[in-house]
Amino acid sequence: MSDPGPVALGFDFGGTKCAIAVGTRDGRILADDRLSTAAFPRADALVDRAAARGKKLAEGRRIAAIGVSTMGITREDGVLFAPNVPGWEHLRLPRFFRDRFPGLPIRIGNDVKAAHQAEIRWGALRTAFASAYLNLGTGVAVSYAVDGRVVAGAHGAAGEIAYGWRGEEPGAWAGRAPLEERLGGAALDRELELRFGVSSLADAFRIREERPEVGRFLYERFTELGWWIGQALLVLDVDVLAVGGGVSRSLPHFEPWWGALWRDHLPFPPTVRPARFLDRAGLMGAMSLAWEGCP
Repeated sequence: MSDPGPVALGFDFGGTKCAIAVGTRDGRILADDRLSTAAFPRADALVDRAAARGKKLAEGRRIAAIGVSTMGITREDGVLFAPNVPGWEHLRLPRFFRDRFPGLPIRIGNDVKAAHQAEIRWGALRTAFASAYLNLGTGVAVSYAVDGRVVAGAHGAAGEIAYGWRGEEPGAWAGRAPLEERLGGAALDRELELRFGVSSLADAFRIREERPEVGRFLYERFTELGWWIGQALLVLDVDVLAVGGGVSRSLPHFEPWWGALWRDHLPFPPTVRPARFLDRAGLMGAMSLAWEGCP
């Protein structure tokens, strides 16, 4: 086997797992590993083990750069808006990775925006001028890009529609994400189980014709979600929207509802495509971050 040359080392930290990989500039994954966050009661212990696993994966190869994809907004002294892993808000990720990988270019970014960059670099958005990426899973977030560059916003929070609220609902600084708590994948799964005894969205879509009450529920919730996303799409006139995250597997079922809604209300409805990277969205985002920071 030929030598792939310099490689990037990527880390994707999520609410349930940490994915680690070594890959090439063209997006090929050469080796990967995974850790369960539940196995680590402390965030620093998880990151320390992940760094050690990463070094082991890259053993014998020349590491060109490090990319880290994580929930929330990373700052030098901690991570904002990342409640899924205890202690994450106090973790000094930039210093941690600089200490363990001295002298290497290191880029740390939000997982959804990083996944968007990966779709632009290697995936479904390579030819789009103005694009959006929708993460639709346990969490709900939109990312925007113009001419291949993802828009972070003044504080890195552009597109964080999970914090969308109605009336007097508590929001971000109360530790709440009203839209996500009502319409995120985990919230819909819980409501389906409680109201109809259906264990998942995938099962609900499968039986919706034989159980009209389930079909009505899905139509109402996904139409409401389509309204919120439509409002977000008005912010930037995008030509293509890529949809990723676990719920995106059901995209063929609910995309027609969104299409009908958006044709009536958006001046220029975007083309909607499934994202290329689903289970590996954050990890490929980490790889893209690494190469972006590498000469």
